[in-house]
Amino acid sequence: MRFACSPAFWTTYHLNMICLRLIRPSYLAKPPGRDTGHASIEKALASSDEKRLDGCIRTILRRLGGLPEARGYVSVFQDCRTSRSWWRGLFAEQVCRELKADEQKVWNVLRTNKIWEELTLCIIQRLTVVGDPKIRIPLIAYFAKKEPVPRGRDEIKSILSRIGQRTAYQNMGILSYEENLEIIENICS
Repeated sequence: MRFACSPAFWTTYHLNMICLRLIRPSYLAKPPGRDTGHASIEKALASSDEKRLDGCIRTILRRLGGLPEARGYVSVFQDCRTSRSWWRGLFAEQVCRELKADEQKVWNVLRTNKIWEELTLCIIQRLTVVGDPKIRIPLIAYFAKKEPVPRGRDEIKSILSRIGQRTAYQNMGILSYEENLEIIENICS
């Protein structure tokens, strides 16, 4: 798991995938929207706009493994699609194993970009205690149980803030997954 936090690991992984012809290099250039990666590269090379070329190169580098100098280590969790999928799968597997949560609901929660972005920003930068599996796993299970699933950034930040306030005076990392799930449900209801 330690290696999966490293942009160098994902860069090496993608380069090997390209060498083995399992993915095409242009896959890494696909911007959001309808353009293919190949079309994005062609347009960037044909353009006299330096910003367009710079944007295409940055997209490739972010998708290749991340840009830790520009984005910190959040890039591995958000920008690099393969890594993001791997981390989502790991988190879903942990939640389903430890708390017997509904697998489809957990996946739906982790595919919600606002939840994923806020969760990973907390794990890496803002509220790192959320990265503790004893807190992260019940938190994801709580999101999966909540009807409707939180979609607004303010609601998600509010839930994370309440957990941060609780951890300021209680070491939730020593409690069981079940105890933490109960605490999260109580402070967020």
